[in-house]
Amino acid sequence: MAVNSRTLHRWLTVLVALPFGVILLSGLLLQTRSFNTWLQTAPAPVTAGGLNLSFDMMLSRLREIPEAGVQSWNDVKQIDIRPDKGHIRVRSKKNFTEVQFSPSGDVLQVAPRRTSWIISIHDGAYFGETMKWWVFIPASLALLVMYFTGLWLFVKPWLNRSPAKRSSPYAQPELSFRP
Repeated sequence: MAVNSRTLHRWLTVLVALPFGVILLSGLLLQTRSFNTWLQTAPAPVTAGGLNLSFDMMLSRLREIPEAGVQSWNDVKQIDIRPDKGHIRVRSKKNFTEVQFSPSGDVLQVAPRRTSWIISIHDGAYFGETMKWWVFIPASLALLVMYFTGLWLFVKPWLNRSPAKRSSPYAQPELSFRP
C-alpha cells in the first residue's frame, strides 16, 4: 500500500495533536512575555550606576531570601547583569524565583519568573528528558513533514491544471473533496 501525501498528512495530524497543542499554547504565552507581568515581572525602576555588588555579596544576600532557595552557586540558574539599565537579576533553579538587585546591592524585588517554567513546558523538558526526546522532538519533526505535505496538497491541484488555465487570472480552481 502506497502512502500518499494526504494519508501521511492525516495520520501525522493524529500523532502530533497533543504535543503540538502544548507547544502552540506555551509558545503563544511566551509571545506575550514582554508585556505579560504574570509570566515575567517588570523590572523595578533603578538608576544606572556603577556596579558595587560583588558576587560574594550577591550570594550572601541570596541566602537571606527564603523564597529564592539559594544556599550556594549550584542553586543559581542564571545571572543577568545589564549595566546600562542598572538591572541585576538572579534566577533560582529550584522554584522559578527571580531576585533583582540594585547596582549597590539592595534587594529591589523578589518575584516568580514563570517564563522559565513555560519554556520548559514548551520544549518538553518539564515532562522529563524521555518525553522531550521521544515525544516532543519527533512531534516537531512530524509537524515539519506536515508543513511540506500541506504545501504540496495546496499546490498540487494548481500544477495539475492545463497550462492555459494555470496562466489565466480568471481561471477557477477545480475543487475536489475526498474523505
